[in-house]
Amino acid sequence: MKFCDEYNATINKWNESFFGEINADELINTVNEWNKIIIKVRGIFENWPKPLSIIIKYQNLLKDYCRFLPIIIALRNPSLQQKHWDKISLTIGLSKTDIISLHLKNIFVIALTLIMVFGIDMKMMEKLFSLKKWI
Repeated sequence: MKFCDEYNATINKWNESFFGEINADELINTVNEWNKIIIKVRGIFENWPKPLSIIIKYQNLLKDYCRFLPIIIALRNPSLQQKHWDKISLTIGLSKTDIISLHLKNIFVIALTLIMVFGIDMKMMEKLFSLKKWI
């Protein structure tokens, strides 16, 4: 239960945080640590259906959340220069100021909108927000 409480509290904190305040490295390290815990605990409770179902639920929630990590990593990259932000703004219609003033959950909504409206899949999203593309 401690893991579930920590997971829920942390995800809620991240989602309600302004995007400009998100520490991408901390987020990635936490997600990686959670993945390790889930794998370890899943093996322990392999023959216990009820606890295993809870572990699988959180594993799936984390997997869904991880789909957005490339966007967070790319947009929180300290190497982004104004020319990169200009290209991002042209693509999604939001400036750097707009993006960093949004809550993280709103960034996810924008990403999902791009996926649904323009048929952009997550591989294309990674390319769209890839710093390598603009250097």
